[in-house]
Amino acid sequence: MNFYHGTDYQKIHSIKANNFYPSENPDDWLGKGVYFFTEGISCPIENAEEWAKASAYCKKTRANKYTNFVILMATIDTSKIFDTTTNDGLVVFNKLRKETYEKIMPLITRKPANVQNKILWDLMAELLESDVVIHNLYIKSIFERKNQVSSNVPNCTVACVKNVSIIKLDSIQEVRSGLVA
Repeated sequence: MNFYHGTDYQKIHSIKANNFYPSENPDDWLGKGVYFFTEGISCPIENAEEWAKASAYCKKTRANKYTNFVILMATIDTSKIFDTTTNDGLVVFNKLRKETYEKIMPLITRKPANVQNKILWDLMAELLESDVVIHNLYIKSIFERKNQVSSNVPNCTVACVKNVSIIKLDSIQEVRSGLVA
């Protein structure tokens, strides 16, 4: 299984030397981890490119933070994977969600939905001892961001790698690069 990550071209050397750094944003879709696009409901390379280009834009400055993007492909050990793109995976997720809500209610009460989801996904990965979580998500395209439209229908398959040590450093390679705008 191939995994694709879109980012600033300037980060390529650091990533190849030091590996990826897990995102710890409070509203990460699938919790703390390194995010990749993978095979599923759309082309992961196109998804990674769209993400890299969209991520370049800074709302505060109304300018791009970087001018060149890169799509990196990495090989990842998927022996401990939690895949909710299947019915079986969704059944497990929903069963665990019901069982764990009582335990996590103090952590999620009065928090925005995206923060609640992050906490829930991190807990699911921990309970299932999963190094990778795969899920179908809806992510706004650049067009949708600019025109303020959205949907609730998934348009890509995303993998969140919880344990960076399973990313094979020597497998990281450039697949595509180009200008952001």
